[in-house]
Amino acid sequence: MTNVLDALNHALPDFFRAIDLLGVLLNGILGGRLARAKGFDAVGFAVLAIMSALAGGMLRDVLLQSGPPVALTDPYYLGTALTGAFIAMLWKFESRPSRIAMVVADGTVLGCWAATGALKTLNAGFGVLPALMLGIITAVGGGAIRDISAGSIPQVFGGNNL
Repeated sequence: MTNVLDALNHALPDFFRAIDLLGVLLNGILGGRLARAKGFDAVGFAVLAIMSALAGGMLRDVLLQSGPPVALTDPYYLGTALTGAFIAMLWKFESRPSRIAMVVADGTVLGCWAATGALKTLNAGFGVLPALMLGIITAVGGGAIRDISAGSIPQVFGGNNL
């Protein structure tokens, strides 16, 4: 039994990293979808994907002041965000099933990133209230920065599916 628990504890960081990178990919696609709606070129796709996918976690990591942001030290984060932009350039995601899938994926990512932000804050020695605040910033910060940069009202303020 101890070996199973040790194996699980060893595998969990990789599992959470995979979930995090999946969230980066999905938010890169969401940034690319906004770029498509705004009629942006390839640079606009890339910039909005990077903002959408990485800005919330980078903001959290800077506020925690406990080392450099993960998105700056792990090249997979930038590459995954740009892959999301490329996917959004290729496919429109306008069918009903794809729109539903994106809403479900976005909600899942928001939950995972909120938990990740709160956990990183608690692990840095902060209390519950800062953990809640930085969990929210991690989850919605990138999307809000993306929307403001594109000249839109941030979706987190309401009027959207979530």
